[in-house]
Amino acid sequence: MLNAEEQLEGLYRGVIMDHYRRPRNRGNLAGSGKVAEGRNPLCGDSVRFEMLLRDGVVEKIVFDGHGCAISISSASMLTELLEGKTVEEAKALIASAAHFLKGERDGVDEEELGDVAALEGVAKFPVRIKCALLPFVAVRGALED
Repeated sequence: MLNAEEQLEGLYRGVIMDHYRRPRNRGNLAGSGKVAEGRNPLCGDSVRFEMLLRDGVVEKIVFDGHGCAISISSASMLTELLEGKTVEEAKALIASAAHFLKGERDGVDEEELGDVAALEGVAKFPVRIKCALLPFVAVRGALED
């Protein structure tokens, strides 16, 4: 019989693998306004985001790229997290998620992070933190322009 922690870890692994195998919002947008790209030269992960912003709201965000299960899942989760949010809300969510992924949980509302909370285990593996953060860093840069 699995204890509660083991059950939770299994659930989180399932969420991560689901986003990896069936990424949400993968593709391209015709005539999108903002483009964000991120690359990790150490492992070869690469992501590209296209965002349609209308009246200060992330109306649509898609990504494409290649990499490990963590980076692709993280990119997929990020698109779901930001769609429909104002630019300011998106920036705040990205900052909150970055703290969370680094293991800094004080003041972070895990429910607000949606599926991103499934990546909590990366904090135990510093090398994997970069994989999970890659999409967030890329999109943050585009939103700050």
